[in-house]
Amino acid sequence: MTALWVPAVTGASGAPYAVRLLQVLVEHDIPVRLIVSSHGWRLLSTEMGITDEAGLRGATGGRLAVDQLGLPTLTRLHAVYPDAEIIVYGHTDRPLLELVDEIVAVTNPGFAGSVQGDELPTVGILELEPGLPPRARLVSLESAG
Repeated sequence: MTALWVPAVTGASGAPYAVRLLQVLVEHDIPVRLIVSSHGWRLLSTEMGITDEAGLRGATGGRLAVDQLGLPTLTRLHAVYPDAEIIVYGHTDRPLLELVDEIVAVTNPGFAGSVQGDELPTVGILELEPGLPPRARLVSLESAG
């Protein structure tokens, strides 16, 4: 059985990247249950002209289930999707990589923009290979440019 993916569009930026991820998941017949916050819908509308679920399905070729949960948090996402193997979310701009119940890798990649206070920008890298458990890491960027 293919693992269920539950990505979230929360409104920070990057609607084209979210739509492309959804396209790839749909192309590979990976089940997706998408979370879109109210800010996420505003972002999709502004950056991609996508204003509703039908438009999102059209843009991704998709068989998507869409939920609106407000602001995603680790506790809320894990409670709603206890069987998820991987949860990737953002919007807090605070780097986090954690295992929940030893099977759920949860990551918030932080932010890749300019320095915020004492924190350097970070990105998250998630590696998926057939037959191997997912591997994830946070990488601190030396300079925001």
